[in-house]
Amino acid sequence: MKYFLLKILMIVLISITSSCSIIKTFSDQSLSARDSFSDKNSTAEVTDSKEANIALNTALLAIKLQDIGTADKAFKAMLLAGAKSPVALNRYAVFLREQWRMEEAEAMYLKALKVSPNNAMTHWNLAIFYELYRGDYKQALLHYQAYQQYATSPDKRVIHWISDLNRRLEKEST
Repeated sequence: MKYFLLKILMIVLISITSSCSIIKTFSDQSLSARDSFSDKNSTAEVTDSKEANIALNTALLAIKLQDIGTADKAFKAMLLAGAKSPVALNRYAVFLREQWRMEEAEAMYLKALKVSPNNAMTHWNLAIFYELYRGDYKQALLHYQAYQQYATSPDKRVIHWISDLNRRLEKEST
């Protein structure tokens, strides 16, 4: 029943997406509302093809339905369709991290950073990844600082996290 419902929802999603000339993906909506991530120093917004957006939306829908296999296939289809936007790549990296596929997650975050080096969201995600999942405080500190530089406005929480990481690094060096 769950598989049948997923297939119906995917068909509806594809037909709706195909009839629209411009689509705002689920991830664009949720990430833009969250913590005012921005690309303020970027000269051009990286956008993805219609096919890549459809695959991303399919993956996000599959995640909501807890169908990890379908989500993984959809994310791979998204990459095959040429996805390069930091939003899409970050979504895939978060998915990989949640599946404890850490090497793949790190590679996807770094790919997003290569495509858009001034993207605050990617620096935020990499900072958290390095601090909590890798224990690499130097890398975490660099990415928290980059996040503060590229975010629309400085985040007071991150100011404290940077201070805490500086203390930890000083303690480790002594």
